[in-house]
Amino acid sequence: MTPPERPNRAPPKPLDAQLRVIEAQGHLHFQMKRYEEAREQFELDLKMRLEYQATEERPIHKGGPYHMLGYCDIAQGNPNQGATFFLKAFAEDILLTEFEEEDEADKAPACTVLRDTFGIRMRLLGEMKRVTRKIKEE
Repeated sequence: MTPPERPNRAPPKPLDAQLRVIEAQGHLHFQMKRYEEAREQFELDLKMRLEYQATEERPIHKGGPYHMLGYCDIAQGNPNQGATFFLKAFAEDILLTEFEEEDEADKAPACTVLRDTFGIRMRLLGEMKRVTRKIKEE
């Protein structure tokens, strides 16, 4: 059986250009410890991705904004919510990998944060990869 083809999860060029500006603004606010302003930028980034995804009926990678929303939550004293965003970022990273190459997501920043900052065991993250792989098969 041939593995399913991985969908193109990249945003289209015009949207990508807009997202890069928003992301840069978010990173700037974050570096200046203006976490609420950073959050607003990353939420806008995520909203634009979700709207495009719904309109065009194709998936768009959302790992970046999820990842940075997780950092904003940690910086604002909400680590539990931050962990939720990092889990979403990790799921996005798994979806981005080639079929049957899901272990490559272990090298992504979201996995590192989940493992090293939150102490989530690789066994649990491995289960998440197995479940996400089934989603990719559908």
